[in-house]
Amino acid sequence: MEYKESGIDWIGKIPAHWETIRFKYVFNIVGGNGFKEIYQGKACGDYPFCKVSDINGADKYLRTAKNYVDEDAVRREHYSVVPSHSILIAKIGEALKKNHRKINLVPCIIDNNLEAFILKREGCVSFFYYVLSVVDMFWFDNRGPIPAVNNAKLKNFRLPLPPLEEQRAIAAFLDARTSNIRRLIELRTREIELLHEYKRALISEAVTQNLLQPPPPPNK
Repeated sequence: MEYKESGIDWIGKIPAHWETIRFKYVFNIVGGNGFKEIYQGKACGDYPFCKVSDINGADKYLRTAKNYVDEDAVRREHYSVVPSHSILIAKIGEALKKNHRKINLVPCIIDNNLEAFILKREGCVSFFYYVLSVVDMFWFDNRGPIPAVNNAKLKNFRLPLPPLEEQRAIAAFLDARTSNIRRLIELRTREIELLHEYKRALISEAVTQNLLQPPPPPNK
């Protein structure tokens, strides 16, 4: 395969048949909404109302949130509805530095500490999710007293653009590999938890009963 210089410092060379494209030609950026206290605390409703805490964690997708609002509140407050299969990020404060991302699988509302990237052209949102997973959003900080994304900088940021079928193939490959990695992490985490349990039981047995007969290690 032939390669060429991408002109993007953080990428380097790309396949010769790929292009690069500015962020603003791929995504519309939609800001969040103020979330009045009177609407908070509902566990069900027409739309999940997502806060920064809802996009924490390792899962790629967002399906639910801790708060919900009904259609009448959306109309009354003129909330912007984020369509499904958009990318949600934190845009301000310390949460910005954590670089969490989520793809929402249902239409949702986001609060004003978040923003959404909505595809404006044909493309594979999962591919761009993975691209943005290696982009530090702090690159676009406004350099003010409180960290915040400067969307003017972000809009002119260049992204790699493979053909659509390659976008889908890359996303499918990464879905499979990252899923395997998550399973390994879960397995190792459980093994570590069992070792900690064994350690606590061993200490408890040693200091309360018989130093010479520690309990057997737990079965995995």
